[in-house]
Order: sequence, then structure tokens, then C-alpha cells
Amino acid sequence: MKQQVHGNVTGVRDTLIEALGQLYDYEVDEDTFLPRELMQVLARFTGVLNREIAVYITRDGEVVDVSIGTDRDVELRDYRLRRNTQRLSCVRCIHTHPSATGYLSDVDISALRSFRYDAMTAIAVRDGQPQEVQTAFLGEKIHGENQVLLLDPLHYDRIPQARWMELIEDADQAV
Repeated sequence: MKQQVHGNVTGVRDTLIEALGQLYDYEVDEDTFLPRELMQVLARFTGVLNREIAVYITRDGEVVDVSIGTDRDVELRDYRLRRNTQRLSCVRCIHTHPSATGYLSDVDISALRSFRYDAMTAIAVRDGQPQEVQTAFLGEKIHGENQVLLLDPLHYDRIPQARWMELIEDADQAV
């Protein structure tokens, strides 16, 4: 079954939409947070389109959504693979920032909290290449609000894959 690319597809060539749609076939190993190859593919598309692109990956490594945004944002979608809205969603959101830093915005952090993503990640893209990456995870509740563990940005090839997957498990226990 062909999966749909969501978001701001206006003005995007059908061939690019079709190529982005192939990301649904991409499988991520369960112990890998964000494969370098996937980051490079997202960065290339971001460089060509000069738009943010978001992918949503389950803990099992399945890509469940691909969305195109504008040069400044992408619509963040609510994916819950659990019925309990107090638990984490079991989905991490990975998105690009064209010609920008890899720092997560206040909107990104707000979406992490409200949609209860396993993690929220931003990839800075310059000249179609991934640069620094920043990720945040939910932590324990203090005064009724989940704290956020906001990690310092890292160069894209320095992501501690297994450690970030452990942080998802830690977050799942904390919330």
C-alpha cells in the first residue's frame, strides 16, 4: 500500500513526493535512534526543497508518517500508539531545520510535552548536508508538568544511538 506524504506539498514535484514516500519503507533497527543514512536522506530533501521535513518513527523502527513543511516549520502531528494518554506515545519525531541551527524551538518542546513523543529531534541542514542535532526527552512530573531533558547539540555523526534509546526507556519509566 502506498503511503501518503502529508503537509505542504504544494509546488513540490510529484517525483520528489514519490521519493519522499519511499521513506515509509525505511526500517530502523530497534537499538538505533536515528541512522546516519536517514539523516543524510532527510538533509538532501531539505536542501532541494528548502523546507522542513518530519518523520515519525516507532520504537519498533517503522516510519509511520512523512510530512513536508515550510522553510520555517512543519506541522507536528499527534501519534499515539498507546491508549493511555499519560504514557509516552511510542513514536519519536525527527525533523529538519533548513539553513538554521539544530536547536529545538519552544514549539518543538511544547509538542514534545503535549503529544508525549518518545523524543523530539531537530537536524540542522546546510547545503543539503546534516550538521548538528539536538534531542529532548520527557522526564518526571514536577508541579504537574513533565520536565524536559534537553541535550546539547551534537554533530550528526556523534549521536550515541544506544544511549538515546535508553533515554526513551528511562523517560517511559519516569512519566
